[in-house]
Amino acid sequence: FAWLKREIKSNPLRLVGAVLARGAFASIKKRTSYEEIGGSLLLGVNGICVIAHGSSSVKAIVNAIGAAVNAVDNKVNSDIVTAIEEMNRKVNLSQS
Repeated sequence: FAWLKREIKSNPLRLVGAVLARGAFASIKKRTSYEEIGGSLLLGVNGICVIAHGSSSVKAIVNAIGAAVNAVDNKVNSDIVTAIEEMNRKVNLSQS
């Protein structure tokens, strides 16, 4: 965002465009914020594990817990296991 800010400020016309696109910039910033996302799923564990930033705020931890609940609700682990089993089955068939 620092690079983008510097480039926008380098030209008056860009600055006008940035003012008009302010809502889009705010939306992108919110969607890429670690506090909004909460954390990332750790794959390769037989369960749900969300890795959060070491200095996460309360908001980020709440959203990380939400990500874990979402992963459970969407059966992420069983979908991964099923996909791996299917891939292994196809590989074994092609080697036969």
